[in-house]
Amino acid sequence: MASRRTIIVTFITGLAIGISISYSFTNVAKCEKCYDATNSADRMRVEFIRKMSSAPVRGTRAHSDSVSGGSDNDTHHHQHLVILDPRNDKEMEEVMYHSPGIEKALKFHDEAHHHHGSAELANQLYKEVPVLCWVMTYPGNLDKKAQHVKATWATRCNVNLFMSEEENKDFPTVGLDVPVGYKTLWAKTRAAFQYLYDHHLSEAEWFMKADDDTYVIVENLRYFLVDKNPEELIYYGRRFKPFHPQGYMSGGAGYVISRAALIKVVEEGLTDPKKCASAEKNGAEDVQFGKCLAAVGVKAGDSRDEFQSQTFHPFMPQAELVPNSLPKWMLSYDYYPIIEGPGCCSDYSISFHYVNPQSMYLLEYVVYHLHPFGMDHSYNCPAPPVCPASPGLVTQNEKHQTNHSSVDDKPAAS
Repeated sequence: MASRRTIIVTFITGLAIGISISYSFTNVAKCEKCYDATNSADRMRVEFIRKMSSAPVRGTRAHSDSVSGGSDNDTHHHQHLVILDPRNDKEMEEVMYHSPGIEKALKFHDEAHHHHGSAELANQLYKEVPVLCWVMTYPGNLDKKAQHVKATWATRCNVNLFMSEEENKDFPTVGLDVPVGYKTLWAKTRAAFQYLYDHHLSEAEWFMKADDDTYVIVENLRYFLVDKNPEELIYYGRRFKPFHPQGYMSGGAGYVISRAALIKVVEEGLTDPKKCASAEKNGAEDVQFGKCLAAVGVKAGDSRDEFQSQTFHPFMPQAELVPNSLPKWMLSYDYYPIIEGPGCCSDYSISFHYVNPQSMYLLEYVVYHLHPFGMDHSYNCPAPPVCPASPGLVTQNEKHQTNHSSVDDKPAAS
């Protein structure tokens, strides 16, 4: 009996020892796979992860003391060493490329402080070409999207308004008293232009509509409009061709309408259901507005530059810059032949769409704050008096003459 008891105890003890040894070897194997304390590259990766990440701890590592010297005061840091496997590319990508929500608007330094004199022409055009920008948003998007538009490009408009279904005096927004929803966007658009006509008609020559995920380079918009006539019945944007012979302008890319066209469409279009659909009519607001403008004689203008490159863009830049990135429907919608690759987009592009808050600030930084040192920028301006005589400012005529001379001066091929 005693021998039997001895055998059982010996068996259980051996089993326990075996499991312990196996568990120890397993942990060591795991640790050696994900982190080698003697490897300087691994130490650098772990330190980088510790600084970059604030994610919850996923586990513990027995030899984490070897990284930070084993101090008892470093318990918090030790735990963070195990957040990610530094050799796991997928997890590294999550750290590097995950875009967290932006709760508060970001503020850049004043670009004029760092780039003295570079805004001379832009400041002049601000006075010469007054533009009112109205941004279509809704109550649920004020913190998610609209505040970032307000913190970036919208302030460069002569007047900026945020149109919503409800008034918000703190933001502020204009309350248009229409139901919230995609199906009521046309009613909202009608109400917005009526509001501009009633309250802001004398404050601008051009009226730019944009969404709360549109980024607008307002200086380029003014440059495009500087030789256009605000008393002409015309509007500009990214021209699509379905639904009407003259097409319509993409709502996402934004469109700009002359003051004369605004007066015409409000006085003769919105009051006549035969020309402009009633507020109860469903449908895409940009299509309905395009039909409405055409019905009262407002022309759809060509906003491409002299190289036939587009200035209004219904997507982020990479969608057109990188060939074969555009959705297939776009190939049949664009009014003009599509150019993909670097020739797609004008150097003086005006707008981009589907811009999330992170990309809103990225564009803000790249357009207004990132400058290559030592590079002199010459601007192609319409003839005086729009462009003052100033170093670095080249009129369109001067540029044409310079290009023509450079061609003529080239030696003939032998």
